[in-house]
Amino acid sequence: MKKNFDVTILLTIFNRVNYTNKWLDYAEQSNVPFKIFISDGGNVKNIKNKLNLKKRNLDITYKKFKYYKNYNYMYKKFYKSVKQIKSKYIFIAEDDDYIFTNQIKNSSRFLNKNKEFSCAKGINCLGELIRNNGKVLALSLRNESQKRKKSILSNIPDLRLIEYYKKKHLSLYNGLHRKDSLLKTFKILSSKNFFNLFITELIFCLSVIYNGKIARINQIDYIKMDNTNLSSSKNFEILRPFSMVSKTKNFKDENNMILKSVKFSNQKFKKEFETLHHNHLEIDKFLRIVEEEKKKNLLDNLRYIIKYVLIKLQIYYLIKYFYLKFFKAKFLYKNLLVIDKTLRGIVKKEIKNYLKIIEFNHKYKF
Repeated sequence: MKKNFDVTILLTIFNRVNYTNKWLDYAEQSNVPFKIFISDGGNVKNIKNKLNLKKRNLDITYKKFKYYKNYNYMYKKFYKSVKQIKSKYIFIAEDDDYIFTNQIKNSSRFLNKNKEFSCAKGINCLGELIRNNGKVLALSLRNESQKRKKSILSNIPDLRLIEYYKKKHLSLYNGLHRKDSLLKTFKILSSKNFFNLFITELIFCLSVIYNGKIARINQIDYIKMDNTNLSSSKNFEILRPFSMVSKTKNFKDENNMILKSVKFSNQKFKKEFETLHHNHLEIDKFLRIVEEEKKKNLLDNLRYIIKYVLIKLQIYYLIKYFYLKFFKAKFLYKNLLVIDKTLRGIVKKEIKNYLKIIEFNHKYKF
């Protein structure tokens, strides 16, 4: 197998030069052996120089795509990027998260031996760098699910889609995908200018599952960092609150778009999937609107004010750190806090990886 394991990291960026530079700095320090395809949908001028791309000790391809305001035609750059990538496997990453090279290599070996799988994904690990007054206090890690998610193994695409809902699977967006599968998936997503951006990741997951079996490997290949206030999803909420989106004419059509690209083997499976899909969306709609209403609540606003004051006093994150350390952590080592016992054994085996992230962040304020 080639040195790069026939893997390209698809790094999607949008007007966050400082985060992109930081991601590339860490990739260099970690000696990432894969090709990196930077897909830029932003409008920062002279960005190639600002990212110092020519001097990077990395195999980078940079492509600037058309800038759209307000996340219009968001997935066009994804589809065009995947079309240009030559590697057999693609790992999708954001510029504020962390990848682990050895685990991605492991996934590529798996996909190489198992042609019927469209994706190999590790544990959905969530991370937070707890800082106080610019100083890194700790890296906390938690599992998005309390139970280990099993692979989706049915030979029948319809049953894989049904299993996704029945077993309450999590997102497999940040995983290692076959290029052929991503081409089909992003072709679907790029064919429409979505108003309801909240539905797009679900469509992505269902499409990838329809394309092939899904391997859920008991490893951490990616840490999704908690940068909520700087995330695209946060911007979506501000730009188009879900309560507004759910009242639009296209809401139902966009929710059911996946049905247009699925050919069910029989009516029984189709009906079962449609019921599960509808129920999931109704519950999701209810929870999102409740969450929006909570933000208008007087008590919730009071909590926000207290948090704001404590942050200004530079003690909020200090309190949070001690709370997690003494009351929540299931494993402690130096500045590393593991919140869920399901991660304890895995983290212990690769503890140097996580300590490197903490050490790396000492020279950054974000």
